[in-house]
Amino acid sequence: MARHGTKRRLLAFRLFVAASMLASTTPARAHVEADMPDAVVEMEYRILLEFNPQDIKTLLKLGMVHYRQNKLPEAIEEFNRVLILAPDNVDALDSMGLVLLKQKKPAPAIELFRRAATLQPADSMVHFHLGQALEEIGDFPAAAKAYRIALEKDGQAVAAGNKDHAPAIQAALQQLQDKMKNAPRKAEGTRQ
Repeated sequence: MARHGTKRRLLAFRLFVAASMLASTTPARAHVEADMPDAVVEMEYRILLEFNPQDIKTLLKLGMVHYRQNKLPEAIEEFNRVLILAPDNVDALDSMGLVLLKQKKPAPAIELFRRAATLQPADSMVHFHLGQALEEIGDFPAAAKAYRIALEKDGQAVAAGNKDHAPAIQAALQQLQDKMKNAPRKAEGTRQ
């Protein structure tokens, strides 16, 4: 009997969460911006996906929750689900690239970032992530170029009212330039 009551409470909770989210004008938004714990947000997204398993925005957000939790296989699964539904989804390509970077697989990440940049050349973060992957494989000139493009695109995005990512991009570019300046000195220092 107690088991039946637990199931009933769980169903009531799920219905409450789903109804409150469906009442919102942006159902996939959930509470990520409200700094709720990822475990709670993950549960909310899973509930939403029970009602609409092909909701690309919710799949992407669930994938990013998994990424933040370092549940990389689960993140890959969600991003792959998006790419099956929408093979040219730039957010899924970019996010999958981030997972691959975190797994220390920069070469396939570079392919995804380049594809995303081709599909959406104005996206500054795709260029930024491409720069990070190129830096990871030691292609510093190409990484610097990607960071510069990211800065240019970010300036255009900010002018259009979007979030400013320039400080992070500038910091990455500066660190890379410092690394490039110090690389020859290290080589000279080892010869002595």
